[in-house]
Amino acid sequence: MTDDRQTNNEHYPDGSSREIFSMASGERENLYQSIIVNGILTDIEENFKRGNFSACVILIYCAIDAMAALAMPLGEKDVRSKDFKAWVAKYLRTEKNQSYQYDADDVWGARCGIIHRYAADSRDSDSGKCRILTYTTDGSDHKYNPKSNKKLIVISIPRFKNDFMNATSTFFNEALKDDELFRCIKSRICKLFCVRSIKQLRASKDQNKS
Repeated sequence: MTDDRQTNNEHYPDGSSREIFSMASGERENLYQSIIVNGILTDIEENFKRGNFSACVILIYCAIDAMAALAMPLGEKDVRSKDFKAWVAKYLRTEKNQSYQYDADDVWGARCGIIHRYAADSRDSDSGKCRILTYTTDGSDHKYNPKSNKKLIVISIPRFKNDFMNATSTFFNEALKDDELFRCIKSRICKLFCVRSIKQLRASKDQNKS
């Protein structure tokens, strides 16, 4: 495999500096920058800044779905719960001093509840397969006290957002070292949802021709 990866320093929506994933040194357009950073991560950050917290949380779950789809083995087309859970288990982390550490079953149940029911509960929580995640904008700590309630967890939205940003950074930087993961991402990233103006589309088309 030829080495068609490169990194450069750019800024995420939260202002931090991280390595940026460029799909190919010969491509005129950095798909990571235009789709992941300027699209997915910026949408999450902007909704958070504007106080659209429900939208922010929903977009994070949708984005985890997207990351799980990028990470699927080559040849697979449909992202499933096992892919979502595998991505969460491997990449979504919070500080060790938090009373709650992310559990893939909990996060999957929360994703299904808010996307399909617009609610905290889900079919999995109804059947006891996972705990229920609720959300707060107050403070930066997750709150879980099993002595008080084993089934209920309070998630700090600011922390959840930052933990997801860090997980995404870890995921893409890992692809710089993992040839198989790199190929999986490269084969799918151009298919992710991206909003552009007609002017931007024409400029991109002209660049690719030259």
